Amino acid sequence: RLAAGATQAIGAIKNARNQGLGCDPVKGLEWQILCNVDLMFHRDAREGPRAYSERREPNFTGEWIDLQYDDFDPEYR
Repeated sequence: RLAAGATQAIGAIKNARNQGLGCDPVKGLEWQILCNVDLMFHRDAREGPRAYSERREPNFTGEWIDLQYDDFDPEYR
C-alpha cells in the first residue's frame, strides 16, 4: 500500500525523522521545512489534492516539476 503512494513524500518524511531524532527541536524543524520545500516541486504534490477533489485514485509518478518548461495549469487551485 505504501509503494503505491507518494514515495518521494514518504522517503522525505523518513529522512526528516531520522535526521531529527538526535538533534535539538529547532534543527528538526529546519529538516521539516527543507523537506516541505523540496516536495513542493514534485508532480505528486499537485496530483494528491487533485485526485481527492475529483474523487478518484491518485496516480503518483515521483516526477519533478520543470519550472522552465511546464505550462501553468489554470485548473489547479
